[in-house]
Amino acid sequence: MNKNLLTLLLSFFVFSTMAEAQSYNKKFGLEINGGIREYHGDLGSAIYLQRSPDYQALGAALGMYLNPSFDINLYGSVGDLGFYKQSYSVDLADNYRQGFRARITDAMLGLTYKFANGYIIAEDARVKPFLRAGWGVMQSVSDMSHEKHYSEGFPRSRTWIASHWNAGLGFKIALTENLDLVLNEQANYTFDDNYDGSPYAVAGAKLNTAEEGNKPLHDIYLSHSIGFAFNFADNGNSGYRVKDKDGDGVSDKFDICPKTPEGYEVDSVGCPFDDDKDGVVNEEDKCPQTPGTVENQGCPESGQEVLNEINLAAKGIYFETAKSVLKKKSYGNLNRLALILNVYPDAKIEIEGHTDGQGDDASNLKLSQERADAVLEYLSSKGVSADRMTAKGLGETKQIADNSTPEGRALNRRVDFKLTF
Repeated sequence: MNKNLLTLLLSFFVFSTMAEAQSYNKKFGLEINGGIREYHGDLGSAIYLQRSPDYQALGAALGMYLNPSFDINLYGSVGDLGFYKQSYSVDLADNYRQGFRARITDAMLGLTYKFANGYIIAEDARVKPFLRAGWGVMQSVSDMSHEKHYSEGFPRSRTWIASHWNAGLGFKIALTENLDLVLNEQANYTFDDNYDGSPYAVAGAKLNTAEEGNKPLHDIYLSHSIGFAFNFADNGNSGYRVKDKDGDGVSDKFDICPKTPEGYEVDSVGCPFDDDKDGVVNEEDKCPQTPGTVENQGCPESGQEVLNEINLAAKGIYFETAKSVLKKKSYGNLNRLALILNVYPDAKIEIEGHTDGQGDDASNLKLSQERADAVLEYLSSKGVSADRMTAKGLGETKQIADNSTPEGRALNRRVDFKLTF
């Protein structure tokens, strides 16, 4: 590879990895460019400014995003190509000017491979190197100056059409959200060795005479262009989208939690919310409003201490005799219960009403249900969500003391609480 070209490529790569990132979100790009063409063939070589850059061209391209690595392109150019030198003719015994000038028009369909694809260079890099190759058709109108023109009267011009391919490299530099500066170099090869008239052939004739045999087709030219690409058609899946691997809406550049599972609600720096600050994110926390442990999926490890505190307060709940009306001396303990329950907003509460064994079973069952309902209603009035509570009357079915003594019957007349997280 040309030493200067290798140095230039390495410089492009180093600069692209150090450039400030800038992201775009466009699906199509329209490019307008201009530059020079340099011949390399039977007559000699002018590539990389070995000769004065006298042959220019204008071009255009339309690109469409396919995926992070590839774009499809429709592109073409029109311009001149030429090369002249002084040669000596033995037949004429004199020097003559040998060479050609051709007007070449091409139309190509190709693919672009983008290094800024998230695998090699970040997709939102400011400088985006690329490779491009295409296949298409070209037309050349050549004016040729050859030794045989002077001695044998061969025609000086030829117009022809042939298949054409090219390949090259370049890079884009983002100037604004919609505008890129584009630098590009392409090697062009056409399946007809007739730009320069050497070996000379008239229109319709074979490239080489029988005596000459089949010579390789080696006339090529390089095109070097600079232009601008206007990016349009907003599309969140475009080649210039913001890089966001976990899809949480926060760019990877600013995402402190870049591996957040899909669907998790995140804050401004890309991390899932943890409302109760217990180390378990909301989507994985079975008790998102109550501090708990990671081992218990965000719920308190054990509610026994809380339950003991609740049951202690519940011992101070009193009712009118044979009624479900709460006595005023119960309000202090009930208020205390409401405060405790509101500290654990994720806890489900079951309120159980119990009676002693005096009276018939049906009456006791009904009374216990009414008393459980009365407690639920009072706690609800103090801010405990009714959706978290259920009331159940069990009558005399769960005795905890001797029902034959006044002390035992007093213990059996109670309201119990059960908490679940």
